[in-house]
Amino acid sequence: MRLHHCLLRAFAVVSAFSLLGGGVSAAEKNADDDPYMKTAVARTKVEITFRDAAPVFDPVTNGCNAAWTAAGKSKNQIDDLLTKAVEKEQDRGGLQDETFITACEQRLNKIEELWTEFDEQIRPTLESGFDKAREKFDAAGAVLTSLMEQEQNWKTAGVDLTALETVYAALGKRAAELTAEAEQVIKGAKEKQAVLENEVKGTEKFLSGRPAGAKVAVPEAPPPAPAAE
Repeated sequence: MRLHHCLLRAFAVVSAFSLLGGGVSAAEKNADDDPYMKTAVARTKVEITFRDAAPVFDPVTNGCNAAWTAAGKSKNQIDDLLTKAVEKEQDRGGLQDETFITACEQRLNKIEELWTEFDEQIRPTLESGFDKAREKFDAAGAVLTSLMEQEQNWKTAGVDLTALETVYAALGKRAAELTAEAEQVIKGAKEKQAVLENEVKGTEKFLSGRPAGAKVAVPEAPPPAPAAE
């Protein structure tokens, strides 16, 4: 909550800089001889970095949850399509196409293997990487909040503010690195979603390429053996 308030304050500071002419970059140009202004610019830049990164670390807004859900739906859709196709073919009795049934079962096995790898290996690895990046991002945010709360004490004590500027810059750099890590996880989740969705299209194409009610040619019975004399 405190970080949220600080980010709102950052937005207000940026707005103020903009009204004064040119935003943060303009303020930077005028801050060379003013340590307080230099510190304010450094703080505002890192606050903006954290504010812009916040949606990346929300599984709802970043698309991760949607990707996992869509992947599961695709898997279920493939299972349903192939299972119904097999059942329908088996209902044809002696005219059933065993080759077609075998092909469907092979596709079912393939999607099951793909899903098992995704659900038991790929997804947990991606989620673990995301959780670690978010934990570190939150920790960096706590450091930022603490520094901003103590900034006035630095000024009151007459401490050289250069060190504070350096820490602000380091926090901004770290936040950008962690955001990049989280974005890679999001990218991986959406790639796996696409793989399952393509499997749906492939399954539909496979099933639509076979004429409805197609029959397998039944070989004629061999002629009866001549009666023994």
